[in-house]
Amino acid sequence: MTSGQVPETIMTGETANISRICQFGWFDWMMYHDPAKFPDNKFILGRYLGPAINVGSMLTAKNLIPNRQYVCRSTLRHLNDDEQNSEVHKAKQLKFDQAINNKLRPKAKPIDFDEQDLTPEHNHHDKDANSIDSDHGNLEVTPELGDNFISAKILIPCGGFLSRGQVTRRKRDADGNHIGRSHTNPVLDTQSYIVEFDDNNQTELTANLIAE
Repeated sequence: MTSGQVPETIMTGETANISRICQFGWFDWMMYHDPAKFPDNKFILGRYLGPAINVGSMLTAKNLIPNRQYVCRSTLRHLNDDEQNSEVHKAKQLKFDQAINNKLRPKAKPIDFDEQDLTPEHNHHDKDANSIDSDHGNLEVTPELGDNFISAKILIPCGGFLSRGQVTRRKRDADGNHIGRSHTNPVLDTQSYIVEFDDNNQTELTANLIAE
């Protein structure tokens, strides 16, 4: 639908800068610079909580700290290879998570909620499956789905006044077939529709008249 472009680029025609949302994932380990440690070039371990809206520069982010609070910093980086493989650094991460868990308490489990409050689990839908659910029989695909005229509200001259109506459905013959033929040119479109007015009266109009 967007041909691989973000909505901002489509709307403005300019390349959108998504740096603030693509460099880190939610709750990623990261190192942020703490200006309070000046003049030492001190980086502190934290977890990424997303962009800080309306705070500092565009790249300013929220960084979780062990006391369950967060600080906003614009100088941050991923853990380097040495830090990721360091047993000392792994111990710091474990201590960090333990401190957060102690503050937030254990995470909720399904048993903590009434069954009626739990989100039901649904079977995964296979988008490539073309078969119809056997419980519903051989359902007919509704041609009215995606019809731009259905639900359209129109004004029709009637007795010197404009009556407001709404297109409710396609007109069908005695055999249940739709009446009229569609055409890319609205003037030549003879599909027949049922229009219902505010006073509950109904009338039949063709697509070329509705389009006017």
